[in-house]
Amino acid sequence: MAIAIISTNTTAIGTAATISVAGDDLYLVEGVRLVSTEGYGVNVTASDTTTHIDGAVIAASRAFATDFGISARLFVGETGSVTSFESTSSEAGIVLFGTRSLLDNRGLINSPECIGSYL
Repeated sequence: MAIAIISTNTTAIGTAATISVAGDDLYLVEGVRLVSTEGYGVNVTASDTTTHIDGAVIAASRAFATDFGISARLFVGETGSVTSFESTSSEAGIVLFGTRSLLDNRGLINSPECIGSYL
């Protein structure tokens, strides 16, 4: 189990951050922006992960997404924000595909299509 701490502003054309090892976690520090101009903000491809957002995730597509069947925990802190500009009916700003996924929002979630939870 490892934790990736993002403490500097990051901009990517594709996915800005990926969690690909089971049990690994990601922490976005307050005041830091994680931006994807053409893809996902955070993509989770392994189960039993936690993503803690105290900064801002901004994405052209899904701001936070898990792969099909992947359970993950997403915590948006009081200073955190998750923003997606995706506006197609088959997409959502946050997509949780796992049956044991958890969303705890104490900050701001902003998306034209809101949250998709597929159990």
